[in-house]
Amino acid sequence: MLKRAVVVALITLSTTGHATDSADAIAAFEAGDFPRAATLWQRLAEIGDPTAQNNLGFLYEKGLGMRANPFVAAEWYRAAAEQDDADAQVNLGVLYVTGLGVPRDLVIAHKWFDQAAQAGSAKARQDLMKVVRLMTPDEFARARALQRASPSKAT
Repeated sequence: MLKRAVVVALITLSTTGHATDSADAIAAFEAGDFPRAATLWQRLAEIGDPTAQNNLGFLYEKGLGMRANPFVAAEWYRAAAEQDDADAQVNLGVLYVTGLGVPRDLVIAHKWFDQAAQAGSAKARQDLMKVVRLMTPDEFARARALQRASPSKAT
């Protein structure tokens, strides 16, 4: 019984700490204190928080509070995107369109935009239409095949 109470207490403290760190990170970001926001989001990102992972990726991509590093940005975006964070899916798709931090690949960009669009992202729908216009017929065919091979996550 005591063991269960300790676990419940740790989960409660951990959850409260996460909410506080997240709110503090947002406040730091909005105040322009990017190094503090990065520190707080880094803590949350490392324990798997997809919103923090996406936000940290943004800081790395733009070089806010740290030296810009598109490769690290792509890693954080991917971590969040794989947890179905639509904003991260869009951000990762943009990197694949531009070839920033990842090899330029319109088929993979299409995949991420499509997943985010299925989750309801209006930006993803716009970016999906744009990337389709950039694709060769072969790239579009490969994107559609990839789309059919992956079950839809939309409910």
